[in-house]
Amino acid sequence: GTVPAVLNLHGHWREGARQPVVQSRLIAQARLGYVVLAVDAEHIYDYPTGVTPLTVMTYTNLRALDYLVSRPDVDRERLGVVGESGGAQQAMYLMAVDDRIRVAVLAILVSHFRRILSAEEHHCPCNHVPGVMRFTDEPELCAVPSPRALQFLTVTGDWTAAFPEHELEELRAVYQLWGQPDRLDHRQFDTPHDLNREMREASYTWLEREL
Repeated sequence: GTVPAVLNLHGHWREGARQPVVQSRLIAQARLGYVVLAVDAEHIYDYPTGVTPLTVMTYTNLRALDYLVSRPDVDRERLGVVGESGGAQQAMYLMAVDDRIRVAVLAILVSHFRRILSAEEHHCPCNHVPGVMRFTDEPELCAVPSPRALQFLTVTGDWTAAFPEHELEELRAVYQLWGQPDRLDHRQFDTPHDLNREMREASYTWLEREL
């Protein structure tokens, strides 16, 4: 028969998708019975033609979904995506432009843009579309795929510390409008910017529930 599949997107690990934390996640998901795919993040810049790392990565991730649904062992109605840090940023944009994903885990990323982007200082420009703050914000982008199942993992030791009091409440209001508040999940951990074992295990529980 067919089984669910999970696309895994990674942040700024030196070894990319080969980083041990990423590999631990992939192995655990495979042991749970999923077809698991990890793709490498590509950092290509050509601003005059509109090419940025995030546009390239979004295109790559769309093709990754195409590959997964082409496999005879994958149930195309049960697709998930998991991303941490920059990988969660990729997942946020991917779900906004593609409706094939049923469930997502966005770890250690989501906040209002103003916390990480300003004229004085900006965090990881490769993760952002130039000029995006004129048009939208991260909670709005995360709300585009509602009421699909979304889990947010945040920590007290980075810019996601304030997520429970601010961005989460905005998203809860959206899911309440859909009448499906249980499709939105959040857990916060007292740790620096990381995806430790406890956090990874929380993501497996969410995937098992939804897929």
